[in-house]
Amino acid sequence: MAVALVQSTHSAATDLAVQAARCAMTIQARWPEAQVTLATGRGVLHEQLPLGEAADRAGRLHQARAADEGLREGPSAVCLDDVTAALVDAQFEVRRRDDGSFLLAGERAGADETRPLLGKPTPCVGREQELATLEVMLADCIERPGACAVVITAPPGVGKSRLRHELLRRLRARDDIEVLLGRGDPMSAGTSYGLLSQALRRLCGVVDGTEPAMQQARLLERTARHVQPAATRRIAEFLGEMCAIPFPDDANPELRAARGDPLQMSTQVSRAFIDFLRAECAAHTVLLVLEDMHWGDALTARLVDAALAELGDQPLMILALARPELAELFPRLWEKRVAQAIHLRGLNRRASERLIQQVLGSQLTSAQVSRIVEQAAGNALYLEELIRAAAEGKLDELPGALMAMLQARLVRLDTSARRVLLAASVFGETFWRGGLLALLGGAASQEVVDSGLSALLTAEVIAFQRDSRLAGEPEYRFRHALTRDAAYGLLTDEERVLGHRAAGAYWKPRASATLS
Repeated sequence: MAVALVQSTHSAATDLAVQAARCAMTIQARWPEAQVTLATGRGVLHEQLPLGEAADRAGRLHQARAADEGLREGPSAVCLDDVTAALVDAQFEVRRRDDGSFLLAGERAGADETRPLLGKPTPCVGREQELATLEVMLADCIERPGACAVVITAPPGVGKSRLRHELLRRLRARDDIEVLLGRGDPMSAGTSYGLLSQALRRLCGVVDGTEPAMQQARLLERTARHVQPAATRRIAEFLGEMCAIPFPDDANPELRAARGDPLQMSTQVSRAFIDFLRAECAAHTVLLVLEDMHWGDALTARLVDAALAELGDQPLMILALARPELAELFPRLWEKRVAQAIHLRGLNRRASERLIQQVLGSQLTSAQVSRIVEQAAGNALYLEELIRAAAEGKLDELPGALMAMLQARLVRLDTSARRVLLAASVFGETFWRGGLLALLGGAASQEVVDSGLSALLTAEVIAFQRDSRLAGEPEYRFRHALTRDAAYGLLTDEERVLGHRAAGAYWKPRASATLS
């Protein structure tokens, strides 16, 4: 069985790769004789079948493993290409084989694992101020005590997860703080209580696929640790509703009645969750981490708000991490509670250089270091991928995983913005509004071009140039050279030929006029 992973317009490359890896492991567990292969790349659908580089790469890996029975080794038979391996290695154990292929060895168990860099934990640089802020707020939450919330936002790849990992690493040795961690993902976006359910299941040691009776027992056992015996059963049963661990209701008329009344169920679940947190806070400080809150749901946001209100005098800290669109999804999130908003900026030049030096030492010249720093432009994830490429002697090649991440972001843009962006990439890192109209021709009106430009400016993909090299022509530039390369990589060969021909026809008379 060969499975080709093709970029989707609905999720980032990393998110999609992680979900595909989980699906692959489920297939392998259910059908041990299956040969599962994952590959990431460009692709198109032809009569409902995937075609293109992703499918071709998956096919080649599949053929190679058919000729090499050694690949079918126990439960680790899911085969990955190098791009997919790079995308999932933050959440999965990935083993490289001598032939250059990769095997999926299982999901990482630790709640505070970080994506390894050249086989070692990634150093945390340039986040001293943010870490100090989080540690001060946590200390204040403990000493007062009093519930508080911190909301950290940043674009993909800037370093939210790395910051969270470093904070949890520093707290690991403390036995007076209980950490609950829930992560959002696009496949379960909007699921009722999705992040809270995951956090509670992780806390209780509930593993997907185990018998329902075992899941119920673990939830009951963990609930009873700090909850009074008289309330343990009630709280566990309604937490079970939140966590998709249903208990039988034949001996509990309250549970049976709530299952027939959504409003009553919501009230009982909220009460159970807050009572559980109150009991936990009486025993130790509770840090509830909600990562990728932009994939969360309204019920989670409201329940956390209620917990902050009712447990205002308890040692409870909420740490939510999300992309900037959180403000649109959940306006005024927890604004009436003790909350602090932190917008995480990209790594500065000094921090970027320090990371390169810590990982690669003196392997690179100062010019090569400067080139990597400029290409990454403060994005920690891009910087890590470029460091990997430098370590492999591939400084002149754009890493496949990085290209996939960038292109996945671009294909999520709306139609007009994406068309404008692809046309702009033909010109290089700078382009003009008139040039876009020339390239898109009659297929695009001025309204479409202007709408696309506006969306790209809002998304901070491009920037307006105050001084245009062409008189009377508004000039723009890509904020990131890698973004331009990724957009250009989405064009077919035929589109590039036609695009350069039209760009030349637009540019030639204007260039002559400018020179004269």
